[in-house]
Amino acid sequence: MSGNYLNPIHSFAKDIEYISPNDEYIENKRVVKEIKDAWDNSCVVDKGGNLWIVDTHLHSILRTTKDNAKYYVQQIEKSNKFKDGGVTYIRGFAIIPFIDSRLQNAGGTGKEKNLRYSYHMYSAIRDSDTAKLLRAEYYESIKNCVKKLKKARIKKFNIKYDELTNKPLIEKTSEFSHIRSCSVYPNLMDNIFNGHVVNKSTHDIITENSINDEEELYALCEELGWDTGWYEEYIQYLEN
Repeated sequence: MSGNYLNPIHSFAKDIEYISPNDEYIENKRVVKEIKDAWDNSCVVDKGGNLWIVDTHLHSILRTTKDNAKYYVQQIEKSNKFKDGGVTYIRGFAIIPFIDSRLQNAGGTGKEKNLRYSYHMYSAIRDSDTAKLLRAEYYESIKNCVKKLKKARIKKFNIKYDELTNKPLIEKTSEFSHIRSCSVYPNLMDNIFNGHVVNKSTHDIITENSINDEEELYALCEELGWDTGWYEEYIQYLEN
């Protein structure tokens, strides 16, 4: 399973309690209802407390046409989308930059107000007690899972050597080194395929060089004469 996966769905926004944002500054209440309904019926909260948007109501959320909404979806990285049958789920944080950009280039105060309300709807759902509790529970489960990654990878692939330097693995002190870093890509932190088992000295070098993704790691491997055979396989994995 690659990075663009959706945790089991907990609920749609319409099924949880959240504090609706103030809409007094918008005169057209029909628009307010359209925006709120779009968020309620297309925003999914997964069991990790993360927000996803079903693409069917995206045009109402972005205050644009359906064709334009489809174009925006095409611009989003594959890692932030998940397709299930004929439905596309998009990570909430990948939608926000489009709302912000359209707000700052609205061309009129009315449209700007509508987009501001849409932006605040996202914040209201994200900051609901339900979403916050789900995230807290998920953080704890992830911490426990990450601790087991090294052992699980060694067992799965029968690793005897440092996966980057090819030197004999000192298993007792070896470590699981993430390819895409936990801080930048938290959704991949518990993924056994998003890392290598390496000796502590190798991991220390990676950390010292502030490696955050596969491109930076590949460059470091080339510089130090480490194995780069993992790169193509990892890219294919992410794209599947």
